[in-house]
Amino acid sequence: MKRLLGSLLATCMLFALCACSGGGTPASGSGGVPSGPAQPAPDGGETTYVLRLGAATAGAHPHNVWMEAFEPALEEATGGRIDVQLYPAGQLGNMAELIQGLRDGTVDSAVFPTTYFGTTFVGATVVDLPYLFEDSDQLYRILTENDTKYTQSYTDNGIVPVTYLRLFERQILTTKKVESMAGLKNVKLWSLPSVVIQQEVGAMGAVVSNLDMGELAPSLQNGTVDGALTDKALFMSQSLYSSAKYLLNAPNDAMVSLYAVSPVWWEKLPADLQEIVKQVAYETVQEAEYGYIDTMGENAMKVMGEAGLEVIEPDGAFAAELEAALTRTTDWYLETYPETQEIYDELAALVQADNAA
Repeated sequence: MKRLLGSLLATCMLFALCACSGGGTPASGSGGVPSGPAQPAPDGGETTYVLRLGAATAGAHPHNVWMEAFEPALEEATGGRIDVQLYPAGQLGNMAELIQGLRDGTVDSAVFPTTYFGTTFVGATVVDLPYLFEDSDQLYRILTENDTKYTQSYTDNGIVPVTYLRLFERQILTTKKVESMAGLKNVKLWSLPSVVIQQEVGAMGAVVSNLDMGELAPSLQNGTVDGALTDKALFMSQSLYSSAKYLLNAPNDAMVSLYAVSPVWWEKLPADLQEIVKQVAYETVQEAEYGYIDTMGENAMKVMGEAGLEVIEPDGAFAAELEAALTRTTDWYLETYPETQEIYDELAALVQADNAA
């Protein structure tokens, strides 16, 4: 695992050259690949289970770094009883198709940001709320170290949550310099498909762009959009910084990804193998992906800086205006979706306890 981790970390020096596909879709949600059934051993031994793992990302994205570590680790831990097959770069479908595939069993497992699950059940977007968490690391730790109502909500909605992955915070990359709230007015921002994040865009006075992720880079180049509210992984993997030269170091809202499995596949798996899958998934995040986020982030800022990126730190007045505007998003969300109140209250209490520790 140490040799593997060393190799994976080395790839971060090349990630600026790697593509990240968020919208490349095959003809169907399963990409023409049938879901992995259990295969009886020809010698009458133990059954082998094929686990197909999909992602919309490619190259040296943190998701793919984790996947490359998870595959051999799980196969070794199960003595070959689980055969892991990786399908990155949208080979099993885009985000929406992966989610649908998880629910109906045409996709065995997948990894992507939790915010995308909000298109299926709104409770998934609670963790997108502004200023709820100090950073993405705190969000990751709270969800990993506690048995939360938030995690249970995935099970309640037909998804088996296995482990969380750490991500970067959301920031605003633009083609024009933004140094005040007035500067954000009517700026066209692409954002992730979360009711919370899109409400944030409106609260800042900007305009939401609903372009497909695959159209984002050329749209920035031709001026169809003015910027994007997302994270460094996307800024880098799609080379968005080549046409958008200003990075507003705000709002820095937390993000996290989830590795999830289809209940259809999970229920075929013996209990002992279920526990091994959970343990290995968690351990490979800790050993391969968790620290990689820091390394990739540092290299991302270096590469983007050398390409002419200017980082804008909001001054006191701008930061205060931004916080006041975005805080209203939480009030709107809880009033609009009162069924999320219990999840929010529990997470807020866990944050308060973590801050006090």
